Amino acid sequence: MDRAIDTRPKRRKHLIALGCVGGGALLLVIVGASSFAYHAAISPLLFAAALLNTLLELALTVSRQAFRTGVPGPVKYCSTGK
Repeated sequence: MDRAIDTRPKRRKHLIALGCVGGGALLLVIVGASSFAYHAAISPLLFAAALLNTLLELALTVSRQAFRTGVPGPVKYCSTGK
């Protein structure tokens, strides 16, 4: 690719390499995990609880940031950077 089009080819190559290494590591973990003698049965309710926990944390974080942004005198808040 021409450098005029892509000004950061080195960074792009590093990210592609990191993605390939990460994908390869994931495949090795999956293949390696299938040969274990013991497998722990995890209830789908555990995954549902983790999902609900994540969504609750997301909602609380977004709400907190929205309330912090909606302070009285937003022009003053934005201009001072506090």
